Amino acid sequence: MAAFVCSDTYILLAQNTLSKALTRESVGDGTGLASSIAWKWLTDPRIREAAPAADHDEHGRTMVADLRAAWARRRNDADMRALVGGLLERSTEFAELWARHEVAVRRMQRKTFLTSVGAITLDCEVLATADNQHLVVLTPPPGSSALEDLRLLAVVGDQSVDSR
Repeated sequence: MAAFVCSDTYILLAQNTLSKALTRESVGDGTGLASSIAWKWLTDPRIREAAPAADHDEHGRTMVADLRAAWARRRNDADMRALVGGLLERSTEFAELWARHEVAVRRMQRKTFLTSVGAITLDCEVLATADNQHLVVLTPPPGSSALEDLRLLAVVGDQSVDSR
């Protein structure tokens, strides 16, 4: 099973090895705003390489709606204001999504990750804590081949699998 903990501003706080292989993110990647997965998703197109292009709009919309829910809880906190203000200045996608005023706390969705062993689709369950942190657990859907794919990914890691 892959899992990670992040803040409600999407800063990675802890993760297991399988999570690193799936998301291509590591705790400590960047500082300040640049350490937020939301910041990266909305300002750096390279992070989107880990997800199919067809999923990009949904990921962005879901992330911004979840950030708006966090904003409602703590809009006066410096880290939240810096993230939202910075994204409004630097990302037209964020500004457009933010203007929709969609609010949704992310709990469960299905996500596909493009990995060194191919695409792996997993159920993504988000468990919130009282201190603005989220435990994200990524598990194979019942009856899928994702469990075998995760086992292979655990062995291969970020190495490329070449069938030649």
